[in-house]
Amino acid sequence: MYCLALLAGSALAGCSAVDGLARRVAEPESAPMPWTRLIETTPGFAEVLRTGTTPADGPERPELAWRIVDPGEFEVDTRFERRVDPAGHTTHMAVELDFRAPPKSDAARRPRATVLLLHGWAMDKDSTLPWAFAFADAGWRAVLLDLRNHGASGRAPAGFGPREAVDVARAIDDLRQRGELVGPLVLLGMSYGAAVALETAARHEAVAAVVALEPFANAGAAVRDMLDDGLAGRGGPVGLRLARWRYGDVDRDAVVAAASARLGLDLDSVGPGDALAAWPRCTLLLHGAADRMLPPAHSRALAMAAPRARLAVVDGEDHLSLPLRLDRLARPVIAWATAAATTSTDASCPAFALPATGDP
Repeated sequence: MYCLALLAGSALAGCSAVDGLARRVAEPESAPMPWTRLIETTPGFAEVLRTGTTPADGPERPELAWRIVDPGEFEVDTRFERRVDPAGHTTHMAVELDFRAPPKSDAARRPRATVLLLHGWAMDKDSTLPWAFAFADAGWRAVLLDLRNHGASGRAPAGFGPREAVDVARAIDDLRQRGELVGPLVLLGMSYGAAVALETAARHEAVAAVVALEPFANAGAAVRDMLDDGLAGRGGPVGLRLARWRYGDVDRDAVVAAASARLGLDLDSVGPGDALAAWPRCTLLLHGAADRMLPPAHSRALAMAAPRARLAVVDGEDHLSLPLRLDRLARPVIAWATAAATTSTDASCPAFALPATGDP
């Protein structure tokens, strides 16, 4: 997701353009979230953020790190700020978490359901904390998982969905054995994590519903789209301008081929479409209408092949802003997940009420 900001250095280190980009595609580097330290040092949070790991099970099945947020009263205000230039391109984006009171969790309170949150590429589990607090305020237990090669989890070859889904299924079994999964289980994934969520649902019978924010339909196409967006010359910081200068004429197909070779798979043959089409339960696909990094065509293609998927394209939002818009999306998403989690396979999936257009 944030590959190009990290790529300029690889060019200066002597890598070829293709090799440098392919390495970053195959070996993501997690970017810590600005609120992680704030949360860890805020009085009361050490008691309500439980941590643990699912042990490794061989070199291809790494250790997986997770946090758990129990139902409670967190009183978190999520404020979203964005500035755009005259051409409509985002020049500044920020999210602030304001804790109005010390957090309170109720360990004796039975969660109404459990949500497993899966982050995006080059992110980590703490990027999903705002969603965890929103679900916890609604009476859910939230589990935040670091995917392989991200955060505190172990390293193993990336799979752009299928390999990570095996990990997530293993974590689900481990958490269920520990008694941490209470009530229906819903997966909520963002970008890369959304594709992983769709793949996982088809592999584990415990999953009752999926919310997929801006997933990709095909991994190879996603890499090309992200490169095209990042190298399109839409302004940006010095690091991005340097990356455009160094990589602007790179052969995107060669990057995909080189990354595929590194990973031992064909990225052009990887995507969650078949898994989603065969899955009998309800899925919500959410995509920003202004997403240039992974255009809404990805979600539209997935929805076309999945009769039990609901698709909502949200006006005014792009790839980076959509997962941050809890002010617009948290309530309707949680309402949909609550209904979908108990919808049988022979009943109609609940509709999704699209939030109003524009910033509040």
